[in-house]
Amino acid sequence: MAQGTRRVWADLRFTHPAVDPAEPTDEFAQAVIAAAGGDPDVWETGGERDALTAYQRALRDLVPDHTWAVDALARDPLLALEVEVCADLGISHDAFLDWPERSQDLAIARHIRHADVCPAGRHPREAMTDPDAVDIHRVYCAACAREHELDERLKDAAPDMTVGWFTEVRRVPR
Repeated sequence: MAQGTRRVWADLRFTHPAVDPAEPTDEFAQAVIAAAGGDPDVWETGGERDALTAYQRALRDLVPDHTWAVDALARDPLLALEVEVCADLGISHDAFLDWPERSQDLAIARHIRHADVCPAGRHPREAMTDPDAVDIHRVYCAACAREHELDERLKDAAPDMTVGWFTEVRRVPR
């Protein structure tokens, strides 16, 4: 895929939001052909066959193809792990690769540690099979208490009062 074609394709789709690429309008087809560097007039001056060929070639050049990335992540577990870390950090993989290797290793290690928890996400994996591997302390949390109080009030409420609702806990600035 040529550099920037994802942006070009996104811009074309924004300009022509209701167009189905399989059934293009003349305007959309001409815009696609022009964006791919072809002659948009082929839609009017060339024969139908030439116009469709130019349009199909332009689509092949412009429509983003991410199958290579899916294949790369399936083949390379380290790359997949790095991309997960990048997603968690909100950075691009290219930016991650610019970090010093020590920083990359630490970020990956942190990700692995945080991923190595029970399905509820609260206890280390070893606690799932060996309860003596962890110490459990009971700690009071005002936010959890308020959340529980709200859940208790809604427990007997009509279904339409509970379906679709979730509890969000936010810090209130003081």
